[in-house]
Amino acid sequence: MFRTCLSASLILLFAVAVQAEDAKKSDGFVSLFDGKTLDGWQGAVKGYVVKDGTIVCKGGNLYTKKEYGDFTFRFEFKLPAGGNNGIGIRTPLRGDAAYVGMEIQVLDDSAPRYKKLRPYQYHGSIYG
Repeated sequence: MFRTCLSASLILLFAVAVQAEDAKKSDGFVSLFDGKTLDGWQGAVKGYVVKDGTIVCKGGNLYTKKEYGDFTFRFEFKLPAGGNNGIGIRTPLRGDAAYVGMEIQVLDDSAPRYKKLRPYQYHGSIYG
């Protein structure tokens, strides 16, 4: 069992918003975010704020407090032009989530700075 991690790079200074879903269980799903607080999360919670029903990333890794086995992770996000972030899955609380666990790339790969990406580096790629 591993935790889900939202990770961020302080170098690129960007923000990602994760849209809150209804906090009720729906079709067997459990919401990880209540739309109001960071209850249920740990890690760099001071690097995130809740604004207008979204989690806004300022920097650092945010982990779920609970561990999950097999799962489907549904989310919406907003990425600024040229933005680069990732969703860490199956990762322990220590170490680089992209290497000790797995990271799903969240990237504006249409930005000019990413014109020389390799096929495994585009948005949605899995590292780990």
